[in-house]
Amino acid sequence: MFQRRCYTRCDSSCPPDEMDSNIPAVVKSRSRLSIARLACGWSRQAWLALALLALAAPQGVEAAAAWVESVQVPAWVVRNGNRLPVKAGLPLEAGDILTTGPKARLLLRLAEGSLVKLGPNAELRLQALKPPSAPGGLFEGLLDVVKGAFRFTTTLLSKAHRRRLDVRISNVTAGIRGTDVWGKAAPDKDIVCLIEGEISVRRGDDDAITMSDPLSFYVAPKGQPPLPVRPVDPDQLRRWARETDIKERGPALSVDGAWTVYLESLSSREAAARSRATLEGRGFPITIQTAQVGDKTFYRVALAGFRNWQGAVAFKDGIADALGFRTAWVAEQ
Repeated sequence: MFQRRCYTRCDSSCPPDEMDSNIPAVVKSRSRLSIARLACGWSRQAWLALALLALAAPQGVEAAAAWVESVQVPAWVVRNGNRLPVKAGLPLEAGDILTTGPKARLLLRLAEGSLVKLGPNAELRLQALKPPSAPGGLFEGLLDVVKGAFRFTTTLLSKAHRRRLDVRISNVTAGIRGTDVWGKAAPDKDIVCLIEGEISVRRGDDDAITMSDPLSFYVAPKGQPPLPVRPVDPDQLRRWARETDIKERGPALSVDGAWTVYLESLSSREAAARSRATLEGRGFPITIQTAQVGDKTFYRVALAGFRNWQGAVAFKDGIADALGFRTAWVAEQ
């Protein structure tokens, strides 16, 4: 007999058309994970944890130059002319174009261990990604931020690797030698903020400017000369960081996420396939799961892989409800 734990907005009942006396409805409280963070970064212990996690890349991405570590949907990848929803664990390659929708976020990991974050309504083109051909070799890449906010951060693991990486923020190119850089291609200006380390920035044919003072930023207004590099206000930096950070309990998907939002349960495989196609076009990596209840087979349209219960419920009560899925429910796999 199919067993599950399910969670809904008002009570712990399962969809009426799938009710079965042998399916318990249990609401389980989840222990809270407390992570101490710096104003715009992680503590040293968290960095160490990330470095250890990087040693075990998700299955199937061992040879990839980069992959998606976490995604707060909706987000898409364009590859060879095909536009598909982004899913956690997706291997990335040179030529991929990543876009995010409103309130969406992306967390990418490069093969050398560094992290790349992308904020909402953004577009990132992976113009070049070339992992080292031998241990100790050079990781090379060119990331093109067409619009939106991004953040590049090295980890303890990536600091031991050599890299030649440029990030182009609209008309400004930043040579990444720093360990923590935030930037944004905005409609009226391009911004590069050095949080830690060192970078060189250049707009077009202008002379390159070396930035080595932590917590300083460069602004190039559209159609005007760049402004002098100056210190960034801590409150402004916190606001910028929130544009690219995925909240700990936000509706994000990860490779090892154990929570699923079931959007609807249908008796027709064809109807479920149509629903899946529609939702994938909107940037949601949908799966269809079958459930046998008595002599009936149901096809569940699901979004799996939420990192925690709070994030799954946030998605169900927010996006899923806005899409018209009033009877969606959450379950732990």
